[in-house]
Amino acid sequence: IRDRWSESERAAIAADPQVTQLFAAIQNPKDQDDARAALVALDALEGAPTEQYMLNLFAANIHAKLGEIGKAKMLIGTALEENPYIVSAWIDLGEFYFLDFDPTGAWFCWDIARRLHPDHHLLVKTSTLEQRLAEKYPYFF
Repeated sequence: IRDRWSESERAAIAADPQVTQLFAAIQNPKDQDDARAALVALDALEGAPTEQYMLNLFAANIHAKLGEIGKAKMLIGTALEENPYIVSAWIDLGEFYFLDFDPTGAWFCWDIARRLHPDHHLLVKTSTLEQRLAEKYPYFF
């Protein structure tokens, strides 16, 4: 992102109060109170001149950190309805399904991510898991 814009454009973006609010909201919250405050800040941005699906992805990550996986899955699903080409969202959604003991749902999501970007660096974890499973349970593959 930094390489795409001139110094004056970067300065204008950094000075934008909504950008400042957004970055403050999506910083890694240290505790549940920080995370809840981040969600409130994200909600305040609704209607801002930005893509709502991106705000949903930020909120989904915060909900996941709070252990609210169902809410996180719903928000990622909503984001993917608006823009189904976000590889990292498919990967995250797959991880949530995997944590819910739904490997079919997990691999469905991960396979979509692979079709979109087979060499995406976030798929390394999935590939490693598949290799471990194939070694340990070869009769399933």
